[in-house]
Amino acid sequence: GAKIDDWDALAEVEDEAMVDNEDEEFAGISKGDFILEDGTWCKGSEYSKTPAPGKKAVAVVFNVRTEGDGIVDDCDYGENLPVVHGYAVALHEVGVMTGTIWSTESIVTGASKDRNDYRGYTNTKKITSLPSYSESTYPAIWKVTHYDRDAAPKNTSGWFLGSNTQVFHLRNYAENNVGSINTRIVLAGGEAIWSGWQPTEKELEGIDCYWSAGETVWCWYWSSTEAEDKDYAILVGGSQDGDTYSKSQIRGFTNTFLVRPILAF
Repeated sequence: GAKIDDWDALAEVEDEAMVDNEDEEFAGISKGDFILEDGTWCKGSEYSKTPAPGKKAVAVVFNVRTEGDGIVDDCDYGENLPVVHGYAVALHEVGVMTGTIWSTESIVTGASKDRNDYRGYTNTKKITSLPSYSESTYPAIWKVTHYDRDAAPKNTSGWFLGSNTQVFHLRNYAENNVGSINTRIVLAGGEAIWSGWQPTEKELEGIDCYWSAGETVWCWYWSSTEAEDKDYAILVGGSQDGDTYSKSQIRGFTNTFLVRPILAF
């Protein structure tokens, strides 16, 4: 797969990581902060392991919109989310850690083929509306939309499978800030993003996976973006050189990769 190498501008935008409008509900929120079950948020450094009722973390912020960032998110999230402030990742993987296939069907689903858009929510909706949609035909999307470890707050989009660009943002942040986002996820009782992470024996307890404690893990995640070929979907992954990559991969058969829900807030 070819490395995406035109992301310098996006990286600079992500470094700002702050909503400017002080009147906004999420003013001051940054990457690494928590979205809480009651729809509010708290700074990552201020989260309590014994949260008050309604204040349990359900997701960690990995991207924050900024004025003039050039991001176009044209998804219709409904009246509960008229303005998108950013994106946050669930605390847990869905399915087993040995991975999940994308689909068993070889059809054009209607999901976007644009690797640069932010249409993960729309892609997810298109796939779930297919007549043939089921747990067996589209297991990656099914597991995301049926993720029940934590309910998505009502003032968010609900859980969906991110587009190539959205998953790229997540993986890029995880790889370049391992001590931040993964520490926060584990603090809130979740499983780390498996990208440059060295899991401990305790973190591997009860998890069906290929890896051993102390091993540096580099993994690929499915996105909801389709490839030009109807038999393929887009993966996002990383490697020991610290870069994030995107590639097309056959979406059925035995090609199993990781799946992590995200939400817009």
